[in-house]
This record gives sequence, structure tokens and C-alpha cells, in this order.
Amino acid sequence: MNELFTNNSPAGDTIKDTTNQAAIDKAQELIQGLPDGDSKTALQKDLDRAQELLNQKTAAQAEQAKKDAADKAVKELFINDTPASDAIKDTTKQQTIDNAQKAIDLLADGPAKTAMQKDLDRAQELLNARQAAADAELKQQGAATYAVEQLFQDNSPITDVIKDTTTQAKIDDAQKQIDLVKTEDVKKELQKDLDRAQELLDMKKAVNELFANNDPTSDKIKDTVDQVAIDKVQDLINILPDGDMKTALQSDLDRAQELLDQKTATQAEKRKNKTRQLKL
Repeated sequence: MNELFTNNSPAGDTIKDTTNQAAIDKAQELIQGLPDGDSKTALQKDLDRAQELLNQKTAAQAEQAKKDAADKAVKELFINDTPASDAIKDTTKQQTIDNAQKAIDLLADGPAKTAMQKDLDRAQELLNARQAAADAELKQQGAATYAVEQLFQDNSPITDVIKDTTTQAKIDDAQKQIDLVKTEDVKKELQKDLDRAQELLDMKKAVNELFANNDPTSDKIKDTVDQVAIDKVQDLINILPDGDMKTALQSDLDRAQELLDQKTATQAEKRKNKTRQLKL
């Protein structure tokens, strides 16, 4: 009996670290074999106390185990496993926070539970902020994608043809939407399509600028238009894929060439006439 207690003395009111339920049960069997009397009563009293102390120790160990589990669950939500970082890991999800909450809920009220709950609440705030940012990013990606697609025929950059309604202002507006996208790979792809739309618009603009008022329907080329200017535009059109846009631009350029040829022929005829008059 005495060996259950520290220093082999029940008077110390503490049990040894080695005292377990099996040891107490064994002592109980020995006591039960004794005849009733003061000695048996005294021994039973000491054994009951040993059982109480073991129960208290077991309960304390169980509570500490729950504290350790909850503390670990909370800390692992944060970078470097420390709430002081004030930043949660990429792997922290709502489920991991919910699991940590369940672990905290098992604890007895006290300073430790309060501190853990505070850290968990902060983790939830950070997760909510991250999710809000992710939702906003997806929304912005959608807006930027829509703005870029609207520049192209059939709302598809794959056509490699811009709409007749595509203007510099619309391209500039699409650029503003792309600039707000934070995901680099998505931003890069959108920028690639927008840059192509700009190239196509510049080609269209280059053709238009050959004509009076920058309008092929005027059916008049500017006085500044020469063969070099037309050849330069032809080089741009040549790199376009076959399609409606290339055909339309080529048609306008061919007309510009005709008008330049007519102008050149007229000027040559005038020079001939002037030379004849001078000879006369």
C-alpha cells in the first residue's frame, strides 16, 4: 500500500509517477483479502485516497492533452506555426479552422482557452480577407476577359480579327481592366490578346490614314501619301492571316494605290504639257 505513495508514505498525500490503475487494483485485491477491522479500514482509506489522486492526475493529463492538441491545431494555421506572424498558411482552409474550433471547445474555461480562441478568431479574419480578395480577383479577371474578348470578331481573340466597332478608347478601357488583374499568368495571356488587338487596330489605322479625313469612304488620298507610305502599309497587311479583315484592308489599300497611280499619272501628264508649252 505505502509503495503507491511518494516516499512510501500516505502522509505525503502524493502518489508516485509509477502508480497506475493496475497497481491500485492489485492493492485493492490484497485489502479485500484482509479480515474486517481497524487495519483494513485504515488501509482502505489510504487506497481510496490514492485512487482520488490518480483520478485527479489522469483528469489533469487528459485536460493537458486536449490543451496541447488545441494549441497545436491553432498554431498550425499560421506561418511558422506562430500566431505572432499574423499571416495564415496557404494550406489553411475553413475546414482546418473548424477543426481547431472543435478542439478549443473541448477545453475548460480559462486563460488558455481564451488566448487560443483569440488567435483562432484572427485566423478566421485572415481567411475571410483572403477569400474576399480571391473572389474580387476572379471578378476582375472576368471583367478584363470580357473587355478583351469584346474587341474581337465573334468575341474571340482566336479569330485574330477585330470588330469594326473596336476603337482606341475601347482598347484603352480594356487595358485598365487588365492592369487591375493580380494573377500574373492570367494577366500575361490577357495582355497578349490586347496587344494583338492594338496591332490590328494600328494596321487598320495605318490604312485609314492614307485617306482624306482618315476615311477610305472619302475615296481621296492625302497629299502626303506616296509610294513609300503605301508600301509600308502593304508590309503590315501581308502578315495578317487570311480573312475578312485582311481582305477589307487590302481592298482599301488597293484603292489607295489606284488613286496614287492616277495622281502620279496626272502629275506626269501636266509636266509633259508644261514642257511642250515651253518648247513652243
